[in-house]
Amino acid sequence: MEGGVAEDDDANLDPVTLVKKLVAGVKAKMNENIKKRAMHAGEPEKFMESELALDEELEKATLLAVNPAQYPLAVSMGLPTMLVQLAATHENNDILCSVMSLLSELTDADIVTEDERALCLHEDLARLDILPTMLQGLTRLSGVSEDEKEGVLSLFSVLENLMEAQPQMFTSKDNLPVCTQLAAFFLRSLLKKKPLDDVKTYSGELLSTLLQISPTVCVAVATLRVDKTGLPAAVRKEDEIDGVHALCECLAKYVKNRDSVTEEETEYIKDIYDCLAATLLYEEGKDAFCKAQGVMLMFLLIRKEKKKKQGGGKARAVQHVLKHSSLKCLVHALQDNKE
Repeated sequence: MEGGVAEDDDANLDPVTLVKKLVAGVKAKMNENIKKRAMHAGEPEKFMESELALDEELEKATLLAVNPAQYPLAVSMGLPTMLVQLAATHENNDILCSVMSLLSELTDADIVTEDERALCLHEDLARLDILPTMLQGLTRLSGVSEDEKEGVLSLFSVLENLMEAQPQMFTSKDNLPVCTQLAAFFLRSLLKKKPLDDVKTYSGELLSTLLQISPTVCVAVATLRVDKTGLPAAVRKEDEIDGVHALCECLAKYVKNRDSVTEEETEYIKDIYDCLAATLLYEEGKDAFCKAQGVMLMFLLIRKEKKKKQGGGKARAVQHVLKHSSLKCLVHALQDNKE
């Protein structure tokens, strides 16, 4: 109850005072937690209270999102630096998830639309080279628990917001290695043998966006290697496939299994096709597509559609996507890029 009253009081402060209080609060709780962890290493019961206080302060800091005009003040006070530091170095995954949830709120595209001064936060995150930290965060969060799954989705949201506001981060030559690893992470999520969920659909959306804004990542995807079952590393050499082959694997199931495809899954299929089409604009993608027998796969998807009896609206929608998207990929694959 007391916490709720305090938050109401904060909301009534003038914007400048509120931002100063919130950023100072995060800094104080972070430093206190760092101090307690150093003093009581290996004794979590002695620093857990400070950790909970830090987590609560991060949640309270979401109030910053209602004051985009004051983002420059929050940046000048070092908030992005503190958040990146916490995400990169804090051992507690709950803190990592809270940082990503806060960043997801603060970097929301609607906030930038409302007030362009909010872009300074995105620019500072780019300056701080946040992408390696985010990749590291994805490897830490397994997504097995509901909390970690929410953390992954928050992290995905931050990536989406950065792709929209700072696309040059993902086209930079210096960031090619980390962007390629992000693409590999998305591909592994797509390949996992589990029902379609938020992580898998969001992975398809982000990979599609990444490939459309970064030609260098498109080329890299054609040669990177991933485990065909979605494991972080292939147990056997024969289980490794390239990124284009992985995309073909994702579509292959729809040669036979399309009767129960939902509207959400139809959107997911569109994203996979968009990823594939993006890679096929380059010779490396065409070569990988041919090696993966992608041409035959597209014909099978089209032929199956012709043989299928007309179903309901959802069935017709997925059949339309499979047919026209397969034809689009075939055109890209067979088109000569040489002038």
